[in-house]
Amino acid sequence: MRRRSELRRALCRALLALAIAVIPLPLPGWGGFGHRLMTEAAVDNLPTAMFSDGSGNAFNDWRQFLIDHGSHPDALKSHDDLESPRHWVDMDTDGIYTYPFDDLPRDLAEYLQVFDRDNGVNPWEGVSDHFDGLVQAFRTRNWNAVYRVAADLGHYIEDCTQPFHSTANYDGQFTGNDGIHSRHESELVNRHIVFADLQTRRSSPPLTDPMRDVTDRVEFGFDALIQGYSHIGPILAADNAARAVDPSYGVTYYQLMFAAIGDETIDQLEDGAQRLADLWHTAWVLAGQPSFDPAPQPRTAPVIDAVIDGDLSELTGGAELQTNTTDLEDNGGELDRLLMARTADDLVIGLAGNVAVGQAVVLLLDTAPGGSSTLSPSTGPIALRALSGESLDPSFTPDRALVIERTAMGLTVHLADLVSDLASVITTPVALDSSNTGGVSDRDGQTVLGAENVLTGIEVSVTLSALAITEPSGAHVGAIAILSESGTGEVSNQTLPGFPLGEFALEHPFTETTLADLGFALFELGVAETQIAAGLLSH
Repeated sequence: MRRRSELRRALCRALLALAIAVIPLPLPGWGGFGHRLMTEAAVDNLPTAMFSDGSGNAFNDWRQFLIDHGSHPDALKSHDDLESPRHWVDMDTDGIYTYPFDDLPRDLAEYLQVFDRDNGVNPWEGVSDHFDGLVQAFRTRNWNAVYRVAADLGHYIEDCTQPFHSTANYDGQFTGNDGIHSRHESELVNRHIVFADLQTRRSSPPLTDPMRDVTDRVEFGFDALIQGYSHIGPILAADNAARAVDPSYGVTYYQLMFAAIGDETIDQLEDGAQRLADLWHTAWVLAGQPSFDPAPQPRTAPVIDAVIDGDLSELTGGAELQTNTTDLEDNGGELDRLLMARTADDLVIGLAGNVAVGQAVVLLLDTAPGGSSTLSPSTGPIALRALSGESLDPSFTPDRALVIERTAMGLTVHLADLVSDLASVITTPVALDSSNTGGVSDRDGQTVLGAENVLTGIEVSVTLSALAITEPSGAHVGAIAILSESGTGEVSNQTLPGFPLGEFALEHPFTETTLADLGFALFELGVAETQIAAGLLSH
C-alpha cells in the first residue's frame, strides 16, 4: 500500500467527496487477468504487417509470450523500491489540481516540484521511457528484447486506463469504499468478462480504422488517466448500491456491479488494448518499420544473438567488440571482446583484453526473470556498489553480477544476486593473461583496430545454477561488462558493448554518455559444448 500522511488523507477525503459527487460518466477495471485480456486484444488490433508476415517473429507469433509477461512490472515491486510509482499518478492529491487536470504539469521536473515521486510517475517512467526502449529494440531487431519491452509497455499504458491508478482515493479509503480497487479491477473482471466480450479490429473487420500516431507519449498517458478518472464516481456509486443489497460481497454483489458498469468496463478494456496497439505501431514506425525477418535459427554456442548496431555479420562466432580507445594507457587496461559458451553445467565467459592490478571488471548478467534496469546494489565490492542509481537500457534487467578484481595477490571473483542484494566471494575457475600488446590503442593513438584479434584476457567459469539459468538449452543471457578502478569504483570508458569513440573515462556519476546508452549484448547459449570454442581465449 502507498504511504500517505494523515493530514493528506484528511484533506483528500473532504476534497474527493465533493469532487466525485459532481463527476459523471462510466468506468473500467483489471488485475492480472485484465492485463492478459488487453494485451491479447492489442495484438489483434495491429495492422497486418505487424500482426503476421510469415517470418515467425511478428506479434501474433509472440502472442503467448506477450500475454504471459504482461504483469512482469508488478513482480518488480517486491524488490525494486523505485518501481511502484511507475504504475500510477494521483492527479487529485491535496486538491492542488482538479478534473479535468488540464493544468497539471506534463514536464516531469516541474511536476516533481509540486509532488514527490511517490505521487506517481507513470506517463514518464512507465509509458514514455519504455516506449523509447521499444524503439531502440526494434532498430536492433533484437526480438527477445522487443517483446520483453513491448509486454512491459503494455502493462504501464493499461494501468493508465484503470481509474483507481489516477486518484489518491486509490482504494476507496476516503469515501467508505475500502477494497474497491481489487473488487473492481480483479474480481469483477475475473467473474464476468472473457476475451470474446472484447471487440478488436480482427473481430469486427474490415480493418479500416487508421492507427493513431502517438507523437506525445506523456500526454497520451495522461489522456488515458483523465478518462479513467472520470469513471470513478459511477464505480463508487455502483459499489454503494450493490453493497446495500449484498454487504458480504457475494455473487449478488458482483451481479449487480456488472449490471451497472459491465458494458463500460468492457469498453475501457478495449480502449486500453487499442492504446497499446497504437504505441507498438508508432514505435515500429519510428524505428523505420523494420522487417521481422529473419526468424530465429538454431545456433551452437558461442553465438551472439543480437548487438546494439544490429549487424551480426562480423560477429558470427560470438563476440561483442570494443569501439572506443582506452584512457587507461595503451594495453594498461582495456576490454576488447566479450564472449560466452557453456558446458553441460557451467557458463564460460571470456573477456579479451588487459586488466591491471587495482582494476576490476563488473559483468552485469540478465539470466532469469526479475532484476531491474535501475541498479541499486548496497553489498559487494566498491566497483559494484558505485554503480548504484545508474539506469540501464530499459529492456536489460540484470539479476546477477560477477565482479572480478585483480590485486597483487591475483584474481578474486565475487558473485552478486542483484534481486536479493547479496554478494559473496566465490571459488571458481578463473585465469588471466594480460600479455596482449594489440587490441585498442590509448586516446593518443585514436584507434580501435585490432580488438577482434585479441585472444588473451580473463576467462572464468561459473555454474549455471549459481546464475539461476534453469533451462540452458534455450536460454539467453544479456550482458554488459564494465572496467573500473577497484578502490574507488570510478568507471572507465572500457565497456562492452563499447561507448562511442572518444567518450570520457573514469567519471562517475556519468554526466554525458550513460550506461543506458550502451544497450547490451545478448547471447543465445544453444546446446552444450564440451569445451569453450577454439580460439576464444588462451593463457
